Amino acid sequence: VVGVILSLAMFIGALRILNGTLYSMVHTLWWVATLVLTLGFFVHRLAVERYPASAHLIKEARTVAEPASYAGIGVMLYTHLHDTQPLGMFFHQGLGCMLVTLAATQVLTTYVHSVRAVHSSAALLTR
Repeated sequence: VVGVILSLAMFIGALRILNGTLYSMVHTLWWVATLVLTLGFFVHRLAVERYPASAHLIKEARTVAEPASYAGIGVMLYTHLHDTQPLGMFFHQGLGCMLVTLAATQVLTTYVHSVRAVHSSAALLTR
């Protein structure tokens, strides 16, 4: 239910983008990347519950789409300047670095879990 509500909110945001009410391309790309993340959560949950045979395809797509979305949002936050006050800069750049690090960590843990057994020490360490 929460996934559906968030997906609808992101869709409404995307419609606002098409109407030109958001003021920059960075905000537009941020909404699109957030929509990709939210829809990925929702679609994967739906596939696990109703279409278990195809759930692995959604999971594989999410292993690429999620880190790409997090990294994209992180880079946009880091480079997006509209508040040049020290706190605003710290927030944008700090959060941007954290999201890029999250994306790199997701890629690393996905790789480790794909080449190591579930109970291996490397797989346990990356959880």
